[in-house]
Amino acid sequence: MSINRFLSIVIIVMTGFFQAHAEGAPKISFEKTTADFGVFTENSPKHKAVFKFTNTGDKPLIIVRVRASCGCTTPTFSKAPIMPGKSGTVTVEYDGTNRAPGFFQKSINVYTNDSIGMVRLYIKGEMKRESRQ
Repeated sequence: MSINRFLSIVIIVMTGFFQAHAEGAPKISFEKTTADFGVFTENSPKHKAVFKFTNTGDKPLIIVRVRASCGCTTPTFSKAPIMPGKSGTVTVEYDGTNRAPGFFQKSINVYTNDSIGMVRLYIKGEMKRESRQ
């Protein structure tokens, strides 16, 4: 590939990049990115966190997919496009049933059409063994 052809490709790509940003883009902004369930016992191992976000950009925001780092964590999310200025949620349900007691921290990856592409959310807590009397 000649240097002129290479430079032409770079100019075309950069022009498209700057046009995309000049025309606006969606932007996801979460109120919080970590939910702390605190200390709980094996008798109540299920917990839920709701992560609220707002599209602070000027184009519709689309959540492409949400993936949890563990099978004990189930995410659900707003599937319709979120218009500029509007809000949506990612809900994460943790189920510690049949899990070893102790501290845990799980991550949830939220993939969007925002220019950053992915936001990582966290849930954490500590499950204690139920005392036997």
